[in-house]
Amino acid sequence: MAKGEYEETEVEGEITNKGRFPEAVGVNGEVWLTFTNATEELKAKYEEIEEGDFVKAKAQSQKGAKTHHIKEIVEHKKGKRIQVSQKEENGVENASEEATEPKEVEAEIVKEETKLAIKITGEPVPKGALPIEAMGAIVDDINNFLKEKLKEDEDYGIIKGTSKPTLLKPGAEKITRFFGAVGVPVIVEKVMDWKTPFFMYKFRTDIIRLTDGVTIAYGFGSCNSYERKYYDSGRGAYKQDPYFLDNVCMKMAKKRSSVDAVMTLPGVSVQFTQDMEDLAKE
Repeated sequence: MAKGEYEETEVEGEITNKGRFPEAVGVNGEVWLTFTNATEELKAKYEEIEEGDFVKAKAQSQKGAKTHHIKEIVEHKKGKRIQVSQKEENGVENASEEATEPKEVEAEIVKEETKLAIKITGEPVPKGALPIEAMGAIVDDINNFLKEKLKEDEDYGIIKGTSKPTLLKPGAEKITRFFGAVGVPVIVEKVMDWKTPFFMYKFRTDIIRLTDGVTIAYGFGSCNSYERKYYDSGRGAYKQDPYFLDNVCMKMAKKRSSVDAVMTLPGVSVQFTQDMEDLAKE
């Protein structure tokens, strides 16, 4: 099978983790079943799945990948499969606690800026760390998304003389949604001098995960009316109506901070750069 091609797979077993990234569940502690690109019907079923449940599903994956993209849920039972089977076969309504209760898995998410600490079965994992196989799956998913879903001249641009494509605002928004998050821009500094005139805005944008409200990335961006695209320093004059630049600078600073925040997400800066479109226009 050629690199990048997908093959049909079948995943079944106990759900040992849920929520590593939006709409994904861990199966048997070995693979991840992701609902990220699933149908709305399947995404609704994701909400019903809990740790300790048994799931059998049809999916697609690249050869050797730990992440499987779900296509169909064939079977879903509460608790481990063997527990349900024992109860059905024996016809016992009051089965023992050991047979009816799913194995308890202790999972704790600790918020500290953008770091996560995950504790499973009492053994702590260092903050910010995940199993190597899980990290590999994350990287595969990100790379596949960036290559397959983003479009040239719409989500990113190729600027002559630069080594990497330039990430544009629509592309940054798609990547934010891929991470199950939303960008929240806030003005941290501004100058509105209508007499000179001179305008400056500085924004901070936080990328906030929708599932738990954790800030997973942040970035800054600024813009001022003395930038050479707006102001001719040789003539000491603006190139356009200066009083229109208040709104222009505000929106530009906001956009720059949003793209800067997305650039700090895993795998993005390897593929893209930013702000090169401004230089190209100049």
